[in-house]
Amino acid sequence: HRHVHKTGGTAVRGIMASLHKRGDAIVQRGLGSWSCKIDWGHVDEALERAHNASLPRPASPRALVFELHEACTGWVSQELPRITELRTLPSARVFLTTLVRSPFSHSLSAWMWGGKPSFGRFNRTIDYWLPYNMQSNQLLHGDFDRFMMGNKEPMGKRYRHFGEAEFNRTLDVVRRFDLVCTTEELAPCMERLLQELGLPFVRIGHAAPAHGRMGAGTLPADESKVVQEECTAKGLDCAAIVAERTRYDARLYAHALGLWSVARAAPVGIARLPPIGPPLVAERRTGGTVAPTLPLGNHRVAFLHYHKTGHDLSPLLAKRASRFLDGVQFSGRVTENKRSAFSHPLNCHSAKDIQVWTAPDIALRTSPVPSCYFVVQFIRDPSDWAISYYDYHRQVPTPEAWVKRHQPNCSFAQQQYPEALGLDAETVHQLMTACTALVSPGKSYWWHLNTLPEAEGLRLMAYMNILGGHIDDDAAAGDLGRAAANVVALTAQDAMRHRMANVWMDEVLTDLDGAMRELAAFLVNAFDRRDDEGSDAHGPTLVQQLRAALVDAETTRFEAKAGGAHITSSNSTAAKDRKARLVASLQADLLLGPVHRRWRLLFDH
Repeated sequence: HRHVHKTGGTAVRGIMASLHKRGDAIVQRGLGSWSCKIDWGHVDEALERAHNASLPRPASPRALVFELHEACTGWVSQELPRITELRTLPSARVFLTTLVRSPFSHSLSAWMWGGKPSFGRFNRTIDYWLPYNMQSNQLLHGDFDRFMMGNKEPMGKRYRHFGEAEFNRTLDVVRRFDLVCTTEELAPCMERLLQELGLPFVRIGHAAPAHGRMGAGTLPADESKVVQEECTAKGLDCAAIVAERTRYDARLYAHALGLWSVARAAPVGIARLPPIGPPLVAERRTGGTVAPTLPLGNHRVAFLHYHKTGHDLSPLLAKRASRFLDGVQFSGRVTENKRSAFSHPLNCHSAKDIQVWTAPDIALRTSPVPSCYFVVQFIRDPSDWAISYYDYHRQVPTPEAWVKRHQPNCSFAQQQYPEALGLDAETVHQLMTACTALVSPGKSYWWHLNTLPEAEGLRLMAYMNILGGHIDDDAAAGDLGRAAANVVALTAQDAMRHRMANVWMDEVLTDLDGAMRELAAFLVNAFDRRDDEGSDAHGPTLVQQLRAALVDAETTRFEAKAGGAHITSSNSTAAKDRKARLVASLQADLLLGPVHRRWRLLFDH
């Protein structure tokens, strides 16, 4: 069990200790106290007993249990490959587990456990101490500041620099696990674990010891008192603070929710499911990032975007990349009608090019996308997408005329949308009913956006981005559902699974260099622009070209938006606080939150 701090690993330890006392399991501490450095001698001995019938064998079922908790810096690079190799032995059954906790609860618990005991006496608050994306950082890097300095140096800098490339590597690590659960579902998760191992049920207790150096307190089951004392009484909006500092942890948690929902519904014995997306591929370092090694050939690249996910940005980047990459041309936008069946003829006979696809319904295409195509999906987090969608269209005057012509229609534009999202009939009914409750018959989108309170107007646009309604093709709705159906249709083609990449608009805004490195590495591979030694000779320069294109555009176009009514482009403190509050409200929504998390799961894979 990979025990990340403050996720419930101590309860798992208690379960295994009870099994150890019963003689049903042997608990090993690795090469140190709960160390990630596995004592492979014990593993070899257990395997030898399994192979050699002459050696004494335990009378009852036994499991060799390791709690991987401390000294985990080299775990991903050193120990995880050996665990993966162990799976190939017929005498060994490996079962790797971990827990992920909701970011808000985890942040409060970490503060009460490690931050407040050190800094509370100096009148410091959670806002001062809380590190960025603590769970994601620990899963990938394994490092943990034993002195619990939080956001302070030297570890604070490492945590703050965690970006999209590192998060994708974190998901690759998570895919190696057999069972990933959320802390909130600890009891059924542990029951499933014991079933998988063929071990008897034992009482699942709760123990959260204080940090050894500090004697810290723990978080009670009811968080309301802690929120009152540590947040409200000190004038802090903890929800906004946590939302800002756990953006990747929130995505990790959504990913874990999806994995657990699938695993708990599967029969015992197959909790380890095949990956939804492409399998792990060989990796090689390219300009400071990690990119998959892709097949070579005469390839074409499509930049696929939707409303509010890069309409201006995608052709801008395509033009700049094609000018830099000799022999690659820019073919412009090739989709005839947005939000309709993608019938444009695609073939592999033309010259290498980069083309732009604007919100097509690929799922309605009658022929598959040819295998020479590579697809870059320009997407954004569903909550951020909904806020941008809401703010952009409620401007006065509105920048798009359809907002005043069309009325919200709370139905799915295509049946493929709910199917791609894995929504059952009851959830579909709830979405349509909740949307309809916000709509005044006969009134336009623009009327609703400028009449409804902010929270209701935002929810309406979040619903419409999922549903789409039965409306003309010039009305930009349903793109979140459309994107889900498209990614399912594309990944159904085996060849396409290795030929897709994501450009997250959120990452472009917060880590431009990192986002452009990922895109440049993908393009260099797609068009085979490596030197004789296999290195990405063009990569660093292409990153500079792509970044420069956006900087130039920001001067001429994006600054104008930031200074206008398009609040989501503003960097002011008030705009950031507002956005964090609205994101938190959508993530906590009992209907929209789960649907958004399902959507994220499709693209995180």
